Amino acid sequence: MIDKLIELAKIKDSIDIKRGEAKYFNNEWIINEILSEIKEVKEEIRPNNTPYLEDELGDILWGWLVLVQKLQSKGLVTSHKAIIQRALKKYSERINSLTGDSSDNKRWQEVKKQQQEALKREQELLEFQREVRAFYEPFYKDGDLAHQIDHADSVCDLALEMNKECNPKLIILAAYIHDIFNATDRKNHNQLAYNYVLEANDKFLKELSKEELLQVAHAVLEHRASFQGEFYSKLSEIISSADRGAPDIKEVVIRSMHFNSANAQDVYNHLQDKYGSNGYANYPKSYQKHFSKELAEFQKRVDNITVADIETIWKNRINIDFKLSI
Repeated sequence: MIDKLIELAKIKDSIDIKRGEAKYFNNEWIINEILSEIKEVKEEIRPNNTPYLEDELGDILWGWLVLVQKLQSKGLVTSHKAIIQRALKKYSERINSLTGDSSDNKRWQEVKKQQQEALKREQELLEFQREVRAFYEPFYKDGDLAHQIDHADSVCDLALEMNKECNPKLIILAAYIHDIFNATDRKNHNQLAYNYVLEANDKFLKELSKEELLQVAHAVLEHRASFQGEFYSKLSEIISSADRGAPDIKEVVIRSMHFNSANAQDVYNHLQDKYGSNGYANYPKSYQKHFSKELAEFQKRVDNITVADIETIWKNRINIDFKLSI
């Protein structure tokens, strides 16, 4: 049910954009509206008043969904789902530490302190990612629409999501370097990026140890779906996995249409050759584990897709195009 409410919040946001009324984009105005709904809840808390109380509580929920959608549109938060997941993790850790005795407050404060330290590290990593992104973005300016800086963003975010053991800073560097020469030489771009890592000594790479350099270099060398053999390190496997993106048929079709000048027949051939049941795409173990159910469904969709299906997805691509452009 919450997903349906989120979709309604997205629809409202698109309507607000069309109308262009300033107050609907003013964070303070939206927050004040939520505060007014909280006051109305206080007024409705009394016996035998369930319908009105539930209605007012629903208004608070709706206000929160709308606020998150506005903040997401401005790039200030990731998504409703991300916030819910963050809250679930945060309070699961706090509540599960409690035992119901007099030491609960101490445990709560200890977990809270640990979480605050983790949040600080997360913010520092985000700032590092922004610096790395800004530094390597010029390399992507002449790339095709499927291989611009937003693609590196997606690879970085998914790799960090999948990561269990690698240094996140190495993940960020490898993600933003892996396609920097795609516009220069598509066929050999991974080899050029490998050479760059070992030779450039730029502001970020010069801070790495020899082994860290080798890990990043091999990660960009081995990221392509056609790579065969053993990965140099776990970093290579994660970057290779993330480069495939989530197994979403619509996004893959849109990216392929951008790369193949919107030729649906060429895209169909590409999908079968690369992603079909007998395609050459190599899915690392970490990818198969992370997307086990989604990958099976994706390959089934690829095997059964038609040129007409591809043309329909392309025709209805507005939302996907927006996602690819942020």
